[in-house]
Amino acid sequence: MESRMQQEPANKASLVRERLRLEILHGRLLPGQKLNISELCGRLEVTLPAVREALSALQGEGLVELKAKKGFEVSQFSSQDFAELTQARIEIETICLRLSIASGDGAWEGRVEEALRQLLATQRYTDELPPQMNESWSDLHARLHEELASGMENRWLADTRRALFRQSERFRRLSVPMERSTRNVDEEHRSIVAAALARDTDHAVELLRQHLQATYRIVAG
Repeated sequence: MESRMQQEPANKASLVRERLRLEILHGRLLPGQKLNISELCGRLEVTLPAVREALSALQGEGLVELKAKKGFEVSQFSSQDFAELTQARIEIETICLRLSIASGDGAWEGRVEEALRQLLATQRYTDELPPQMNESWSDLHARLHEELASGMENRWLADTRRALFRQSERFRRLSVPMERSTRNVDEEHRSIVAAALARDTDHAVELLRQHLQATYRIVAG
């Protein structure tokens, strides 16, 4: 009974953490915005300990900051931050891809192929004016990059890659209105996957590097 009672607050904190993470990454909570714990408790219908635990966890992810005498607020993000983030992401993503190609088995290949198939079958933008990023496409895009790295077994690299991806998505959403461009992202993904599954490691890594650099140039302007 005691074990079950201990698990329930932890589960609540995890749910709050995920909810707030999504609100930050999707720009519903903006950089510098103060996070009032009492207000969050009321809005999310959870206890104060659950919110505090969630905010502390998000602080560890770099999404939230604890300011002296001010409390928690959403972390700020500069152009220099994005340049450094992209550099780090390229290094980590390419290491992960190399390791995945080296050790990925048939099941890994199947997951990557299925992730690509679903991504290519999904419309990237909504039909709104101006066009907005389709959230389903964004989720599937994250899944493809996740699966490309899933052939390796290094959880430290995997967690680091995931954190860098989330931060990159946050900056992209905050910085650039979604506009259609001549960039063929579908073809970029096809080429990366084809090279990875052919075990052409150097080519796959170079294509991934170019893919991430292209995103940086568009977002950074």
